[in-house]
Amino acid sequence: KMTDEVPVATPDGQVIAVWYVRAGATFIKRYQWLTGGVKASPGVPEVPPTPVDLTGWVARMKGVYVVKDGPDIPAFDLDSPTDIVLDAQGNVTTTLLPDLTRDMPAGKITFYLELESPTGFVRSLVGGTIVLARNIPQE
Repeated sequence: KMTDEVPVATPDGQVIAVWYVRAGATFIKRYQWLTGGVKASPGVPEVPPTPVDLTGWVARMKGVYVVKDGPDIPAFDLDSPTDIVLDAQGNVTTTLLPDLTRDMPAGKITFYLELESPTGFVRSLVGGTIVLARNIPQE
């Protein structure tokens, strides 16, 4: 289970998202990975979901421009702990800095974010589209 504006999720829990990013601005997105939990029903108390402890995990995020009649063009590669911060409360915080967003051409970028546990288990957490908008220069 994921929190923080979950528009769509696949049956295995991967979030499918659209991120709207302004060129030249910092963009920060945070998700929290939760597991378990039971909704209350007659005679059964609610059991809240538990955050997944991401201590020791690593995160990778890749973005590409999808070219209709050619190979995808790399847009960016991000890693933890520099660009993606993980914590013991299941929080995954991704930061796209102004230099990165400024250099992206307007349009759409396909991205995915995956996590790898200390034992080598890989979890595809979030994937989707980044829609980049440029500011109109002021004269």
